[in-house]
Amino acid sequence: MNLYYLARMNNNRYKKQTRIFFISVILSSFLFLFFIAISGSVKFMINTVNEENYELKKIEILSSEYFNMATPDGFLETDNLLVENTFLENLVLRPEVDEISVKYHLNRKISNPFSESFKLYFEECEMIVHSIEGVDSKYATFSNFELKNTIEGYEDFDNSIVKGNDFQNSSFKSALIDEYVALKMGYFNLDDVIGKTITIEINGITVEDIQIVGVFSYRLGQSKNLSLTAKPPEIPGYSFPYDAPESFYASSPLIVTKDIIENLAEEDNIRSNYYAGQKKVVVETKSVYDVEPIINLIEQRYPNNDISSTLLDMTEEIETYRNISIFFFIMSSVILLVAIFSIFNSLISKMFIQRKFLKMLLIMGYTIKDIVKVYLIDNLIVLFKSIIVYVLLTYFATLFIESKLKNSYRTLYEDANNIFIARIEVIAIYSFILILITTLIVVLVARKQSIKYAKIAK
Repeated sequence: MNLYYLARMNNNRYKKQTRIFFISVILSSFLFLFFIAISGSVKFMINTVNEENYELKKIEILSSEYFNMATPDGFLETDNLLVENTFLENLVLRPEVDEISVKYHLNRKISNPFSESFKLYFEECEMIVHSIEGVDSKYATFSNFELKNTIEGYEDFDNSIVKGNDFQNSSFKSALIDEYVALKMGYFNLDDVIGKTITIEINGITVEDIQIVGVFSYRLGQSKNLSLTAKPPEIPGYSFPYDAPESFYASSPLIVTKDIIENLAEEDNIRSNYYAGQKKVVVETKSVYDVEPIINLIEQRYPNNDISSTLLDMTEEIETYRNISIFFFIMSSVILLVAIFSIFNSLISKMFIQRKFLKMLLIMGYTIKDIVKVYLIDNLIVLFKSIIVYVLLTYFATLFIESKLKNSYRTLYEDANNIFIARIEVIAIYSFILILITTLIVVLVARKQSIKYAKIAK
């Protein structure tokens, strides 16, 4: 008689025991896979945020040299202190710190910031600008957060400096110019602009011979705020925001080294009428777990400075996710132990109750090898049905969790997607191990019982 037919007969003959084993496999597997999926998803999400989300790892320290709060009555001076070089030099050496960017700014103290403020002279060209940005050349010109935001905004962005070089540690009286500005002034071959000089004029004070050492990508600049008298010509390979209002003043068509702004800030009429000097320090840590210790370190030295961090606003949410991960991991471990006991107990009980069928097969002349095969086929039939059911249950349950938590976890990492849906490789590995172990148990139990009853029959 066909062994598959005998396996089906055995299955139908003991429906109650088969159903118990079937339900046991489904429930135990579903609960284990569901909890392990949630636990792994939360852990993966936290690790992904830790590695990818520069916003959460960013700390901003505002400095009194520039920063003042706007109020209805004008500008309010703050208690922020200058972040000193000695502190920065020690901070950047700490293993928790990934990068530091020190921003400088020159901005006029007037109620209408878009009034005529500064003039830049480049060759024969004159530009009116609202502010001038600068950086400490010993540290990063652009923070990781700025670069990440630009990459997300422009698919074709691949390099911050498109021509020339970024600032070096010893850069002095140097400038980086916006790619769009260079093109607007007719330098369609950007190599031609490297080495040219710029003059800044403020209230009769001039700084000459500021050398352009590099061109930064227009994607990083604020070029659409340029004071345009006419739209630039179409340039093959470039896509600019030509629809920007033509009457806007430039926000910052170039970035200069900090020595230029510091020298200007020493002038009495500049100091009286402008916010000049260090604006803020951007500290980026290597891990989200390093943010709080670094903030504590900064607050010890600068207790009155305004310090901002996205992570501080989300500490409770991140801690909640961490606790959820621990809870689900513990639950997964407990459920795994219960699942192992439940599945294997129901399997062995099923085979014990089916011993009469085994005796019948021996009497009919089937060999021990054939009997083992019959029980193996019977076991695989039940397992395959169970696998289909618990895979579907796990998928739809985790899909429901995903739909409920997606908006929440995307506030931590907006590129994340389908984090909570159970991974097919995890289900596949679990199912393979389940089949392997149950097959081994069936072989051992069926063989042992067959040998036992074969001896009795003799």
